[in-house]
Amino acid sequence: MAVTTGAGDVAQHILSEASAYLIKAAKFGSDSKARIAALEALALTCFVGSTNYEATEEIMDVLWQMSKRKGSSHPDQALGMTRAMPEVRAAALSAWTFLMTEIPTTRIVSQHMAQCSSALLSILENDEQNVRIAAGEAIAVVFEARSTIRSQYYADPSSTDASSALCRKNFENRETELVDLIKGLALEAGGKGQGNKKSQRSSFKEIHSVLKGEDVETSLKLQQGDSLILNSWIQVIQMKFLTGILAEGLQKHLQENTLLHEIFSFVPQQGKRKTLTSTEKRMYMSPNSVLNKARTQNMNRRRSQVHAWQIGQFGAEDVGSD
Repeated sequence: MAVTTGAGDVAQHILSEASAYLIKAAKFGSDSKARIAALEALALTCFVGSTNYEATEEIMDVLWQMSKRKGSSHPDQALGMTRAMPEVRAAALSAWTFLMTEIPTTRIVSQHMAQCSSALLSILENDEQNVRIAAGEAIAVVFEARSTIRSQYYADPSSTDASSALCRKNFENRETELVDLIKGLALEAGGKGQGNKKSQRSSFKEIHSVLKGEDVETSLKLQQGDSLILNSWIQVIQMKFLTGILAEGLQKHLQENTLLHEIFSFVPQQGKRKTLTSTEKRMYMSPNSVLNKARTQNMNRRRSQVHAWQIGQFGAEDVGSD
């Protein structure tokens, strides 16, 4: 319902009325399927109905506690379990990551990056494949957020504060370990888990490419000849989560739902696709077109920024080390 109504008073009302019930169902549902359904509904309702990042982070805290393996407040302990069910942990972590894509990147860097890195590193070593993949996807969101902040710093050094710089530094103390572990998971045949080996390698290769600063671009074919371009890992995570919720209804929502149009900056075509003339094809589709040249320049600029950081040229950190 929240997706259909879109952001606004109705979605806010749904969140305020349903959140307590959904949290209870997610923590103490009768089986894993019921708990996962409640987790996903809670995350989606919050994503649409939340009016500020503080409210979003309250729900994120609930999801984070459910994704952790240990802790006195862990809801699975109240169910008499010594360990969280892997499928519930993976779903909670994926929902947490989905909500993280909604808060400002500066907030991700200043409040979540350093705090979650140790826990995510520990989760990556879990022997359940779906939990490992969920942790890797979360780490990739954090890395992309940090890359965005770095780009802002190059444009305007005053745009980042000392707190953000400190959190980045704390995170980077674990960065090598995180990257090496994910690289290993992208190469090994399934690790300790018994899940699909090909799925693990494919997922972590994609995650590792984000960590290396490579550009993300995924094209999704839609009805009526449309296509939706996802050009960030954050958008990929958002689409993945929404696809799991909407399933077969995704195509219809992408064509008609203004909320999804806003999320993905997408304007569907009206009617059938216009056939391009040979001149238009050269202008817009050729590798030498203005659009493709601009895209190539942007990709090269981002790679240069990532390379500069890898050799330690971030000004704020250099000053701090003097």
